[in-house]
Amino acid sequence: MEGALLAFAGKSGLDTSEQRRQWTRTDLIPFDARHRFMATLNHDHEEHAAILVKGAPEAILALSHDQRAGERGTAPLDEAWWREQAERIAAHGQRVLALAVRPVASGHTVLEHDDVAGALTFLGIVGLIDPPRPASTSTGSTTRACMRRCSIPTCSRAPVPSTSCGSSPRFRRAASRSQ
Repeated sequence: MEGALLAFAGKSGLDTSEQRRQWTRTDLIPFDARHRFMATLNHDHEEHAAILVKGAPEAILALSHDQRAGERGTAPLDEAWWREQAERIAAHGQRVLALAVRPVASGHTVLEHDDVAGALTFLGIVGLIDPPRPASTSTGSTTRACMRRCSIPTCSRAPVPSTSCGSSPRFRRAASRSQ
């Protein structure tokens, strides 16, 4: 994911090598499925500091209080519009990430969850093509092959007999590999 974002930044005209030299990462909140974002605290050589955040659009929107407008300005956060854009991108099969920032004092050296709660400026969203990993494609094709032979039970259908799906040797092998 990081590589795709760096490629996107490069194609957008940003010199990522120069940015990494200018802005040193000094602390980090790693990605966690519970909070669905990651954040970094970065300092430059001119006494500036900023918290940079990326993650699920819903999570980042909930942490933001305004959005970027123009080069340095901000505007009220249009959460409904951003949610609509994220859904539109996701409908094309892309993984959607939201980006946000919060300038902080240069003496800020430790990054805490409270530092991002409701204090971010929403920057935008990006859609990334997320191809399946090689291991998941073989398991996926096996699962698809098994699922062709069974129907999914719904409220209007009778339960699927266990012999048609879950007890198939091919299905059990695929399921055990995915665990």
